[in-house]
Amino acid sequence: RAAARAGLEWLVGTVASIAMVDVASRRLAGVVTLRKAGPPQVGGLGYVVHPDFRGKGYAARALRLRVPWAFEEDDFARRLPLLM
Repeated sequence: RAAARAGLEWLVGTVASIAMVDVASRRLAGVVTLRKAGPPQVGGLGYVVHPDFRGKGYAARALRLRVPWAFEEDDFARRLPLLM
């Protein structure tokens, strides 16, 4: 249900959570969350990894996939504009 709802929540809201799933066991390994925060093109990225899956590269791979998407598909800025 959460996966089906994620796309809609991103379109109408400020948060997109993506599950990291261990293919072999089909268990939830963790979650990566992208948040829109403040001015346009500004956001934050966070993650949590279940203790059983820590140190196995799940977060690193998820971030390698998620970060380019944030810049290329959703127009997040690579650097903040200078505020005067």
